[in-house]
Amino acid sequence: MSKEKDCNKEIKRSAKMEFIARFTLEDGTVVERKVPVDGGVPDRGEMDFSSVEGLLRSFDVYEQATLAASNRLRNEIADEYMTELSKKKDKTE
Repeated sequence: MSKEKDCNKEIKRSAKMEFIARFTLEDGTVVERKVPVDGGVPDRGEMDFSSVEGLLRSFDVYEQATLAASNRLRNEIADEYMTELSKKKDKTE
């Protein structure tokens, strides 16, 4: 029963993490975006190293949070980069 209870326990996510992407254009213009990992990720003490299942469950919480933030960052920085490039093209025409 205790193993079943442990499998269902919530994994805390107190470590804060953010992803940062930066483009520096030829003219020195910097396009930068920061995206936090919503809710954070498990800190060292919050990872469950007591079993393989616990470790996989802890890593899954970490991986899902970071993948979501990474995908969001790629979309946002691409939009900002393309917007900035279109401004530069307009000025040269």
